[in-house]
Amino acid sequence: MRNLAARAERENDARTLAFVSLVLPHSERATTFANHAVALDPALVWIYASSRVDGRPEFEPKEGLARLLESDRDNAVPELLAARIISEPRYYALISHHTPSDQEIEAAVTTDPAWIAHMDRAFRAPRYDGYFDRHWQLTREVWNHHPELSASVIFNLWVHSLPEVLSIRNYGNYLVHSAQRASDGGHAAEAETLLKRVDDFVAGCLSKVKPISNTWWVSASPIKPRPNYGIFTKPRVTSIRPSKPSSA
Repeated sequence: MRNLAARAERENDARTLAFVSLVLPHSERATTFANHAVALDPALVWIYASSRVDGRPEFEPKEGLARLLESDRDNAVPELLAARIISEPRYYALISHHTPSDQEIEAAVTTDPAWIAHMDRAFRAPRYDGYFDRHWQLTREVWNHHPELSASVIFNLWVHSLPEVLSIRNYGNYLVHSAQRASDGGHAAEAETLLKRVDDFVAGCLSKVKPISNTWWVSASPIKPRPNYGIFTKPRVTSIRPSKPSSA
């Protein structure tokens, strides 16, 4: 891999540099390769969302993510990644002290305006593209061009980012609870709008996610579907009847 990276640098081969940055464990060198690749070909900015370590996304928090957010505004994924940068340290802080309840986990992030803003834009986004197709195409292309590479390079696809289930669940529940409060206050139209936002995201955006396997949703998280409302808390709204979203 070192020789491949050196050759790509000499030849200013953006796609091979991007591939190397995804295959290598997260490090300053891997980040350097990613930055060089994107500088040569800005269309490769998606690689900032695809490098992972121990199940967590790794990218240049300020520059790389900012580029991704700017370049792919109608995609929910960059916003979810931005929300995760805020939420993940808080989740780990809770877990380090005790086993938190669902309510504690939700409260850790739903009081943060920045997290709410990112999740709101994610739920309003017209599409969800986790960049798996691009990752696969890049891996296949480089592997075909460099037959000396081991077939083990394919395994880097198995650490590709999956949907950010915990943030999706927490924000979905936040909207459901907000709808309940609106309904209790006599604001049926507002409650309907909030529940429709959850419904649209799950039935529309997430239903189009191309899974790596048929069991991706189950394997991605210990969260189990709840009757009548997918992964979210079943609403107790009495003045309206939310439609049942399709399973993602």
